[in-house]
Formats: sequence, C-alpha cells, structure tokens
Amino acid sequence: MSDYLEYLKDGDYNLWVTFLRDDELVHFFDRIDQQMLAILGHMNKSSELTARGHFYYQTLFWIAANRQLRNAFAAALRRMSYDAMLIVRPALECTVFAYRIFEDPDLLKVWADKREEPAAYAKHFRREPIPPTMPHASEFRKFIDRANEYASHPNLNYFSGSAEFGENVIHMNYFDRKNDRAYYLQVFTLLLYAMRILEVMRKTLESRLPVYGVSTEGEWTKLESDFITLKEKYRIRYNIGPRPS
Repeated sequence: MSDYLEYLKDGDYNLWVTFLRDDELVHFFDRIDQQMLAILGHMNKSSELTARGHFYYQTLFWIAANRQLRNAFAAALRRMSYDAMLIVRPALECTVFAYRIFEDPDLLKVWADKREEPAAYAKHFRREPIPPTMPHASEFRKFIDRANEYASHPNLNYFSGSAEFGENVIHMNYFDRKNDRAYYLQVFTLLLYAMRILEVMRKTLESRLPVYGVSTEGEWTKLESDFITLKEKYRIRYNIGPRPS
C-alpha cells in the first residue's frame, strides 16, 4: 500500500477508535454544532438577509466558522493536532470579523474593499484590538496568536517532536505521538472554543432576535453545565488540568 493510502487508513482508524472509546466527546461537539446550525437557521429566515447588508455577511462568516470548526475537530479526532490548529484559526478569525461588523456595520465596506484599500483593512481587521465587548476577547487573542505561532507558519519545534531519526533516514509522523493527556487537552481546547464561538454568536443575536435567545437560554445553560461535568470527568481520568475553583 502506498504511503498516502496508509495515511488515509491510519487517520480513519484513529477516528473510529475515538468513536468507540470516547463517543461522548463526539456527541458533545454534535450538540454544539446543532445549536450553531439552529442559530444559522433563524438568521436565514430573517428578511434582513435579502438586503445583502452587514447582517447578511455576518451570517456568511458564521457559516465559515462552523465549517472550519467541524474540520478542525475531525482532524483532532484523527490525532492530527497540528492540522487541527491550522484549520481552527480561520474559525476564530471569522468569529472576530463577524463581531467587528456587528458592532460597527460600516466595517463591512472596509472588509469588502480590502483589495482596493489594504491599509484600511489592515488597520481595522488585523491591527485593531479585538472589541473588548466581545465575550472572552482576550482569550480569543491569545489563542489566535498561539495558532499563528504553532501552525500557520513553519514551526520546527512542532516538527522536531514528530520526527524520528534513523540511520540515513528521517521519518516524519503524520499523527501525534501516543500521549493521551496531550490528546485530550487538544480535544477539550477545541470544544472550549467551539463553546466560546457559540457564545459570541448568541451575543450578536441578543438585540436582533431576543425571543430566540430567551427561548434557548435553558438549552444553552444545560450545555454549559454538561461541559463542566464532562471536563471534570476527563480531568480526573487523564490529569488534564487543575481542579475547577
């Protein structure tokens, strides 16, 4: 079998091991995904989408964030942490972009004209601090910086941890080394930021679709509570973090 076919087979093997051993993690992400899709469904029914204004493009950013979250989590379940970090970065940035435009609709034109006016785009979207009113703004900034350093640029520190040196040969592993603690830390980091992105989505709907927010508050509260319970279960099992204060 060719190296590429071996790569596909091993990735799928890791995925199915996760389904068999940690199906509750997969199902929890599915619950987050369902809530995100429900929000997108409500946005899609809004008459404002036909105006093709800032609300329309906010929705496109959320769709992109949802797609990248799915892909990142699938990579993580295959024990491909480097690839997961690379994929999740645009999900985080889509979230920040959507919130910027939510707070200042005039920024939509800056984003749309980014090729004609790159300086304005760089100022407002790349160099401007994340709006402090966005939930968990400082956490998003730190994680985006980490993703840029860890995955978005060549990082020999990462690759050196995946390389095996033999006689006249260097073998680069596609998948993470066997380390359950590191694996579950990665998975729960992605679950955490999937929750954070969902929280930001809900924040942007507070003033626009308040009835939706109120009607789903109980479901959201249950999701938050179940996440704490799930984290504590795996914290004890794999020693993946301090006990919650």
